[in-house]
Amino acid sequence: MTHFPIEAWANYARGAVDAEERSRLDEHLSACSRCARLLERLREFRPTLLADAEFYAVPDQVVRRAESLAAPAPARRLTFSADGVRISVDITSSLAGRRMLTGHIADAASAQPVQSRLAAHDQGSGAELATGVTDERGTFQLDCPAHVPIRLRIATIDAGLSLHVLIDPLG
Repeated sequence: MTHFPIEAWANYARGAVDAEERSRLDEHLSACSRCARLLERLREFRPTLLADAEFYAVPDQVVRRAESLAAPAPARRLTFSADGVRISVDITSSLAGRRMLTGHIADAASAQPVQSRLAAHDQGSGAELATGVTDERGTFQLDCPAHVPIRLRIATIDAGLSLHVLIDPLG
């Protein structure tokens, strides 16, 4: 997938794009969660800052270097089975202070996807950090802060299993 440059998204956030460009950007947004998150962050800026800002293209070599510095740390994988359900969770931390939990939940015998609900909570305060459900392939993705221990609750919809997994930010 080819992504639009930040300048295009900044102009989109300011409403400074024509109808044709807006249509192309809208189409891209419908299929790209990465650019949707970027646009959300741009919109978090005060509108007056965006209104007065001028955006310039950054040289490709600078972009590549910044992307390499912000690349996520290698994933740590947790895999376990409980009551005939096999669960794998990949934990990837980024320099941006975020931790991505991605994984797959399937029947241990047939490998068929198991529909499940997930909720990540701060282990200390109990505050909810992220929620989600598995898709038709049994995969999920949750975006959480990297600096807190997380209690991940997994509740299967059909298999009647409910379990909690503690994910320590240091371990």
